[in-house]
Amino acid sequence: MSATAQPDTKLETQSCTRCGGSGHYSYCQSHGTTCFKCGGNKIIWTKRGALASSFLTALCSKRADQIVVGEKVKTDFGCPISGQVRGFGTVTESYMSTLSGGTANGVQIFHYVVTVTHPKHGGISHHGSPSTVYRVAQNAADKAAKFQLALAFQAKLTKSGKIAKNAVLTEAEFAFAGSIFSNLRKTV
Repeated sequence: MSATAQPDTKLETQSCTRCGGSGHYSYCQSHGTTCFKCGGNKIIWTKRGALASSFLTALCSKRADQIVVGEKVKTDFGCPISGQVRGFGTVTESYMSTLSGGTANGVQIFHYVVTVTHPKHGGISHHGSPSTVYRVAQNAADKAAKFQLALAFQAKLTKSGKIAKNAVLTEAEFAFAGSIFSNLRKTV
């Protein structure tokens, strides 16, 4: 159960603590012997790795009101009953709308519409608040730079997933950590 991480190459993982790193546990008629904790992958995130992975996802995401037509965003295509496919599609529409007859205490209710199309799976429109977050596809250079930022953030965490006492956080790290740790205070 030792944590593994090569310097500057990957986020921290460890062997699955449920199956011991075999990917298999007890038998279940629906899923066979697949371990439910690691999903058969044999490894799980450490606390530091999980926070760094969440930080990386936050770096690669945008709010609905910041998305522009032509960007690729990750979403689900298809019907929840017959099966969905998760993948990146191209944004074809992105606009603010009002709900028909939608008012709350006399105030008009707005929602954001993001329409995404995929060449194989068709299109889907998402309706939500302007603060709904979407994962945005990155080019290779941006992806590598953001991954290095996630590795730097991981290095500022203790084994228990807390911010190290002597760590100096960047603005992006502070904003992300502030949403997780309620007692985080900015020092000048």
